[in-house]
Amino acid sequence: MKNQLLFMFMLFAFISKAQQSVVFFPQGAKWHYNFARTVGHLTTPPGSKTYILNQTAEYVGDTMINKEPVKIIRHPQFDREMFCNCTVTTTYIKQRGDTVFMNNACMSGWQILYNFATPVGGHWVTNAAYLVHNITTPTETTFTVTVDSIKTISINNQNLKRLYTTVEIGGGFPFLPPYKETFTERIGGHYLFLGTTGLCDERGDTQSFYNLLCYQDNTFGLYQHTDKACDYTTYDVGLDELKDESLKLKVYPNPANEVLNVESPLSPKGGTIKIVDVLGKTVCNKQLVNQKTQINVSELQKGIYFIEIGNAVSKFVIDR
Repeated sequence: MKNQLLFMFMLFAFISKAQQSVVFFPQGAKWHYNFARTVGHLTTPPGSKTYILNQTAEYVGDTMINKEPVKIIRHPQFDREMFCNCTVTTTYIKQRGDTVFMNNACMSGWQILYNFATPVGGHWVTNAAYLVHNITTPTETTFTVTVDSIKTISINNQNLKRLYTTVEIGGGFPFLPPYKETFTERIGGHYLFLGTTGLCDERGDTQSFYNLLCYQDNTFGLYQHTDKACDYTTYDVGLDELKDESLKLKVYPNPANEVLNVESPLSPKGGTIKIVDVLGKTVCNKQLVNQKTQINVSELQKGIYFIEIGNAVSKFVIDR
């Protein structure tokens, strides 16, 4: 009888372990990526220079969509268009088993972000409606992700599933060659944050390469993917317009209570400053009159908010 009970317990434990889903977007999840871009039109005299910016994306809360629980991810401007005209900075994530789906206002519906149940030789397809410069009709573009190999790796004393894949682009951009991408459980894509879709840099330019620097969450700790610091940023000598603090949005005090100060050296006079909540709802719009603006936030509820000026985004907290 004891042997039978022991066997049943071991069988139940084995089945339960086999049915566990991969972990994605847990509490405190935050990503650091590099944006490397070669430019000529920002320099004087004209010439090609390279700058590398640091961007972060993070899991900031939960909500319900069509009675389904979803997670809210805040990130740099989403890249639906060749010249970054889509201004969405919030993406929703849901998970069913080993498949993770994403959706936002720039997409035509829920699309597969990762499918960790895909076997070697299998594939999944993500559809995205992209706009090309001077063309107003969205071009349907498909990303076919084929799994080349699968490994289990150990990071921070945890075993994680890793997919090595080839991504083929069809539809609107058939001239683009296939590229290799690696997806790791919990961490995501090593090249693009949202798998097969890019993000825009702070200048709103899509001609960028995106590379994972670091990942962290509350239970996993910090994972440094490269030998560079999580906040690594560099500029070529001569690109004076992008040096020092010129691309940074200063927000203080943080946490705030009654008044929030915002400084943006690149903000044009007459521009707009916008505050949005974690659901992407705009709760405040204010005209900029100079590079330093003071905003009354006394009527905002306690919680996390994001302040946006153009493509620059900074997080602040209301704490009373």
